[in-house]
Parts: sequence; structure tokens; C-alpha cells
Amino acid sequence: MFAMTPWWLSGCVRQGPAPERHKVVRWRLIDLRDEIAREFGVLMHERTVDKRMAHLHFARVSAPPRHPGQDAAAQEAHKTYGPRCPQAISAT
Repeated sequence: MFAMTPWWLSGCVRQGPAPERHKVVRWRLIDLRDEIAREFGVLMHERTVDKRMAHLHFARVSAPPRHPGQDAAAQEAHKTYGPRCPQAISAT
């Protein structure tokens, strides 16, 4: 019988992966699914893992999308810095 407790899952997520053992630096749903399969021998869909995480009040964290050709130096050079407030314009 499947006996994964919410305490095990939340503890696993809070502790984080061990890079030398899990080969990842942060948990993804797929990684958690694989860890559950290794620990309990139960195959779950990653959406099911997501539902369990939501039930435990864990939020998904994802980085904003980044264009592969994005150049940070070019963006910084393109920025313009104007006056900080409208009063500075009228005072001159």
C-alpha cells in the first residue's frame, strides 16, 4: 500500500536535493516524481505531484523566460536615465 505521508514530501522539498545523490540542484516536479518512485515504488504523473504540492501550500517557482539572443550589456547600454522627478525639470 502507498504510504507517502505529507510530512515526508514537505520534508524532502524543504531539505532540498543532495546534488551528489540526486544529480540536480533544485527540485522539479519530474525530479520529485522520480524520488517518490525510488522511495515508495509508486509511479505518479507529475500533475499529481503538483496537486500534492499545492495541497501542502508549496508554490511553483520558475524563472521568467529569457530570449537566447538576449545581451545584458547591450540592454544596459541602451537604458536612458532621465530626471528623477518632474520638479527637477521645472527647477532648471
